[in-house]
Amino acid sequence: MAAVFYRRVHKTHSRGVQTCTRFSGTAGRTCQALRAGTVVAAELLGWSDQLGTIEPGKLADIAAVPGDPLADISTLEQVRFVMKNGAVYPAAEQP
Repeated sequence: MAAVFYRRVHKTHSRGVQTCTRFSGTAGRTCQALRAGTVVAAELLGWSDQLGTIEPGKLADIAAVPGDPLADISTLEQVRFVMKNGAVYPAAEQP
């Protein structure tokens, strides 16, 4: 159940990041959009000691995508698997 919920949240978040980069007009803004959804969000929530970056001792969810999201932000909608708390959850089959 947690993996399904996470996939739904991730898919919604990735579309928001894509919208943000489309309106920015430059590929250089992709990195800023990704940071806004990770590092900056954790800082604003006051949770940067636990979230926002991949470091030893922090909670980390990693989404594996086929390519470089900085070069093509749409890869965030093509998640192959998610690693959450050390467990791997394969992406749901798309209809």
